[in-house]
Amino acid sequence: RDLISGVDVWLNNPRRPQEASGTSGQKVALNGGINLSVLDGWWCEGYDGKNGFAFGDREDYSDLEELDSWDSDAIYDILENDLIPLYYKRGDDGIPHDWIKMMKNSMVSLSPVFNTFRMVKDYTNKMYLPAIKQGEEFAKNDFALARDFSGWRDKMNHLWSQITVQIDESIDPDHEIVLKYNEPLKLRAKVHLGEIDPSEVKVQVYLIN
Repeated sequence: RDLISGVDVWLNNPRRPQEASGTSGQKVALNGGINLSVLDGWWCEGYDGKNGFAFGDREDYSDLEELDSWDSDAIYDILENDLIPLYYKRGDDGIPHDWIKMMKNSMVSLSPVFNTFRMVKDYTNKMYLPAIKQGEEFAKNDFALARDFSGWRDKMNHLWSQITVQIDESIDPDHEIVLKYNEPLKLRAKVHLGEIDPSEVKVQVYLIN
C-alpha cells in the first residue's frame, strides 16, 4: 500500500464558514506538519498561537470579494513575515530549532485531542446514544408519543395556512437595510395564528444577504 506524500506546511484556505471539517489538517499534525489555516472548522478549537498559523477574524462577510482580499493579504503577510523566516532560520548546528519546537507543540497539543477515538466518542455521546434514548421514548406505551407527535404534525400542516404575519408599518419591505457588524435591528410584527396555540410556535427572522 502506498503512502501519501508528506508536507511541512498544510495550507487550508476555504471561504469561511464553508470548512466541512478539517480532517486532513488533523492528519498533518499527527505527522509533524504545521497548519496554516483559516479560523474555521476544527482549527477554531485546535489553534493556540504556538502550534501553527491562523488567519481570518471569525466574522462573516456578505462581500465575498472583500473576504478573499482580506484572506489573501493575511496569507502573504504570514508567509513573508512569520512562516518562511521561521522555516529557514537555523542554529549554529544547522538545525531549525524554533520550527521543530512548533512541530512538537503541534503534535503535543493536537494529536491527543483530534483523533479517531475522539470522533467515535463524540458521535456516540452526542448523536448515537441520544438517538437511541429518543427512539426508546417514542416506542414506549405502544408508540404513544410517536402517535401524539404524528397527530400534532398533521394538525399543524392543516392549520398552517391560517397564519398571517403583519410587519411593522415603519419598515419598508422594498427598502434595503444596511447594517454594520453586530449592529442591532429591532423588528415588530403581528402574527395571527388562527386555531394554533401560541405555545406551539416561535417567531423567527429570516435574513437574506
